[in-house]
Amino acid sequence: MLALFCTTASNIKKSTAFYTALCPASSAFQRNFWTSTTTASSMPLLQRWNRSRRPMVSKLELRPCDFKTAQTFVKEHHRHNKPPVGHKFSIGCYDGDRLCGVAMVGRPIGRYLDDGLSLEVNRCCTDGTKNACSMLYGAAWRAAKALGYKRLYTYTRQSENGASLRAANWICDGPAGGTHWTGQRYEQMEIVLDEPKVRWHKE
Repeated sequence: MLALFCTTASNIKKSTAFYTALCPASSAFQRNFWTSTTTASSMPLLQRWNRSRRPMVSKLELRPCDFKTAQTFVKEHHRHNKPPVGHKFSIGCYDGDRLCGVAMVGRPIGRYLDDGLSLEVNRCCTDGTKNACSMLYGAAWRAAKALGYKRLYTYTRQSENGASLRAANWICDGPAGGTHWTGQRYEQMEIVLDEPKVRWHKE
């Protein structure tokens, strides 16, 4: 086998029939690799095979997002929360010209966390586009830090695994309180009230 890899392209062409008879091309690698040897090219064989197998990846882009646009997106796509009534700033994630996610950042809802140096990602919502959520969480922290804030908080439901937050290097603080905020100070923003929350932070 090593001898076949060390031969020139012309010698490999001559060996193709023998190799096919000896080892039928049952895998995608064998079919793609040996087919590529029949075309004349200066590109190394494995490099050509890797390029042909490279997946098409969409290029996501972050842009500023006004409150109305972010609020409308959350209203249409969020599974269990209503849009917040205000924000400090919002960030949009675009796939081309299509808005695929938003992060809305505002004051912490918990009164003991609202110290003037902390903010909270009140909503992070996407349409399911891969990597959009972790990209928004990372951008939210960078923007808050640039504005002089020291900490950024957010909450997930207990049934959510927090993969996007871990990908953005957020720290899990563990369970936080009950299923929803209570008292006259809080307007009820959740549609589903049956799950405890988990708090995360970044600093």
